Amino acid sequence: MRTIRPLISISLLCLVSISSLISCEKSDQPENIQDADGNTYEVVRIGNDEWMASNLRTAKFNNGDPIPVESVDSLWAADSTEASRSFYASSEADAEVFGALYNRSVITDPRGVCPTGWKVPNNADWDRMMADLGGSFLAGNAIRSGENWSDPIYFGSNSSGFNAQPAGTRQSNGQFFGRGEQTAFWSTDTNVLSGRQNIYFLGFSNPSPYQMTASKTEGFSIRCIRRP
Repeated sequence: MRTIRPLISISLLCLVSISSLISCEKSDQPENIQDADGNTYEVVRIGNDEWMASNLRTAKFNNGDPIPVESVDSLWAADSTEASRSFYASSEADAEVFGALYNRSVITDPRGVCPTGWKVPNNADWDRMMADLGGSFLAGNAIRSGENWSDPIYFGSNSSGFNAQPAGTRQSNGQFFGRGEQTAFWSTDTNVLSGRQNIYFLGFSNPSPYQMTASKTEGFSIRCIRRP
């Protein structure tokens, strides 16, 4: 018995140590967050930043004010000075996968659209994410989802957990375009030369994310970021 007791004690210590390690690993994972509308989002850590792992779909600003839905094509651009959101082909059925499309007025509104402590990313945030993933070329595969693209050749590994879905966009004329083929995310930065808004685009012709400019009357996805 004297020779068995030390072995049992060592085994128990090992189990405790392993349990502690597992506990530490779990506690190190980012916690899910909720928007002002009560929608829950998984969070993924890329480098030192935390990103929402799906597109924003809130119907409210942080103070509880509603973000109106604009479903009429002819009014989409005309109402662009006011915060508006929409769903691709005016259908909210798949919003949990693809999120909502928001106009520029939403991302500049002082009431805030991201959960408290989070923000809409700027150019530096997007560029830092791509650098953390090994550069734009590698980042494209790392952030693209492995489903819902209309051609499997554009499926990504989603090794980052970012899970970029081909949500499509809404053009200035109110028409929806590109579901299954492309997606674009708002940046809060404005191009100083053109005055147009910066976005980060990902699509068939450009499988790696890259910065481009767009009209402030268009509609794109929002991902929120937090720097712990």
